[in-house]
Amino acid sequence: MPGYRDIGVRIPRTYDLALTRVAILPFANQTDVPGLSKIISDHMYGELDDRLNPRQFQFTRLVDNEQVYAKMTVSQLDQLSRDGAIQIGRALGVRRVVWGHFGNLKTNSTFGVYRQTIYRHVVDPDPTAKDRDRYEEQDFNAVTRQREVKVSYEFEVIDIESGQTMTRHGDDLHSVANTIYTTFQARGNCDDYCLVPPALRSSNPDHATLLEQQWGATFGNWTLSKVLLKAREGGNRSHYRPEFRNEFASASYIFPVFLDDLPSTNDMALFALSNTWKPVYDQLQALDAQEDGAAPAADAASR
Repeated sequence: MPGYRDIGVRIPRTYDLALTRVAILPFANQTDVPGLSKIISDHMYGELDDRLNPRQFQFTRLVDNEQVYAKMTVSQLDQLSRDGAIQIGRALGVRRVVWGHFGNLKTNSTFGVYRQTIYRHVVDPDPTAKDRDRYEEQDFNAVTRQREVKVSYEFEVIDIESGQTMTRHGDDLHSVANTIYTTFQARGNCDDYCLVPPALRSSNPDHATLLEQQWGATFGNWTLSKVLLKAREGGNRSHYRPEFRNEFASASYIFPVFLDDLPSTNDMALFALSNTWKPVYDQLQALDAQEDGAAPAADAASR
């Protein structure tokens, strides 16, 4: 209706009134990990803020984390109650808050020693030498470590006006860290070393297969030559440091990290909880879809 000259102002104003503003609040920390609530809250906000755009969410917008923290006390950053979450939501003027808790943190650590004979292929430069082409036995020792951390979480999306729970989700999570380490220093080319020399493979193939299976159960996809090369490269791999976190993020049972240590229980709790933003995203998306009574989200920007 072109006669209404202020229609261009009213449409965006009406759309703004239709938006549901949501605040992500720090979950109550029921573990012994210091600062866990704020760390996960910051991470969760960063992941969600990149994804809650008008194309995926027609009616949902996040409140900036700094605005949230400005309404909270220091003690609330770690131990925010449900009632406190609702009060902060009202102070922020939002319609909903995401609030929850972490708890039931458990950890278990194991240590193992691998001892085996390995063989170095040697070819004497003297063509007349006795046993010119031979495999020399070498004692090889390594240590293995594993730590598993389990932690649970639960969150709810709370309607601020009524105080009711609109949706709830929880889960038990775990993270596992595996490490291997040896101080063995290879001589010459690391590729000259093997676990099973040709003569042993020919004379006792079953034993050769057993040795290879034992290696795989301990070192996963690490080959002997790669382990020896890593040990030779050295570096400060005797203690865990925060810069090693990315290595553990991509590590697995079949590719343990070369390190004479393990991440702390605190760091592993962070590993386990790092993807809690995903179910929050899913729940917010489901609620946003319930409020979309007409056109698809892609049309939001054009209206």
